[in-house]
Amino acid sequence: MNRYGWEGVARDLAAGRSVVYVGRGVACRAAFESISELMPEAARVFRANGAERIEHPSGGSLRFRRVGAWRHNLRGLAADVVVLDDPEADRDLDFIHELMSCVAGSPHGEVLRAC
Repeated sequence: MNRYGWEGVARDLAAGRSVVYVGRGVACRAAFESISELMPEAARVFRANGAERIEHPSGGSLRFRRVGAWRHNLRGLAADVVVLDDPEADRDLDFIHELMSCVAGSPHGEVLRAC
């Protein structure tokens, strides 16, 4: 994901939205490091491996989920925005349904491909 994408995520967090980033292991960690640099000092950054998340002072939150061995790890997760950063993941129809169910309860629900 490029800096324009992360700036959009940062704006969503500042607006109080919940965001989930879904990507591969190395990309997921790099994304976490990139977005944490854009956060204000008052943001809470949790760096536990496999459970990284950022809580913005406005109430917005960003959670990271890895695609891989435990591919379907989104069940029960609700968000306003899901950012998919895996070029091959959208070929799995079950996975796409899982992504859509994450945003189904949000009036602003979006599933976005990373840029």
